[in-house]
Amino acid sequence: MLNSIFYKHPQMSDFFIVPQWLSAVAGTRFYYPAAYLDHSEALEAFQDVIDEFWFADPHYGPGLNLVPALAGHPEFILLNAEKSGVINSRLESRRSPSGKSYRFLEPSRLIEHYERTDGRKLTVVRRRGFGQIGLMEEFPEKGLGIFMHRGDSDNESGSGVWFLANRKASYAPCGMLFDKLASRLSDESLIVSDGSNSRINRLRTFLNKDVSGEAAFNHHQGQDFEFRGFHWSCVGWLGKRYGPTLVWGLKRIHK
Repeated sequence: MLNSIFYKHPQMSDFFIVPQWLSAVAGTRFYYPAAYLDHSEALEAFQDVIDEFWFADPHYGPGLNLVPALAGHPEFILLNAEKSGVINSRLESRRSPSGKSYRFLEPSRLIEHYERTDGRKLTVVRRRGFGQIGLMEEFPEKGLGIFMHRGDSDNESGSGVWFLANRKASYAPCGMLFDKLASRLSDESLIVSDGSNSRINRLRTFLNKDVSGEAAFNHHQGQDFEFRGFHWSCVGWLGKRYGPTLVWGLKRIHK
């Protein structure tokens, strides 16, 4: 807990994360499904503690011919890039054993290896495919330190995927996603959300509201809560999307 509820970082105005929580997730992996091209801020905010960043989206084009994730950042040198999987796969319609239809896209990955001028090395993976499938296929149990999801919706322009909720789905791998996410989160982890596609009321407090991240962060101080086996605290903010993007620190409750 911060000494002052109305804490203001003297140097960062666009984002802030309590340093102790950055230390808690150091060396873990980062995952942002339905990210498309929203990667710059996450890389900037977490580059000092995260070694491996994963961004996923089915809308990455066939071939994964994407501009390097850290293009325009002179402090980073792209050492090499490689592709894996079926890079020219096409979206298919399939049926589950119960006869329910679902969309399927054979996954592929663009993997970029960078070195910063101070010698620090980062890996950035952009995965073409459905994020809910990637969550279970790409990360081991308790292997994920930061999960980010924002700027999404349930309408035609959004993914329609509710990671921060437990909703049933006709295709089982796409349902009850928070429980699936919880199995992948490390015992101390961060969830970064603007409240999009969530049924966690506290995360939705400022959804679609014109409130700064700092003001929303201050509002939540002293209002920790428990949900689905974790103790949640608001520990920072990033820039706005569909309202302020807040950073939540989670500690697994062992019983």
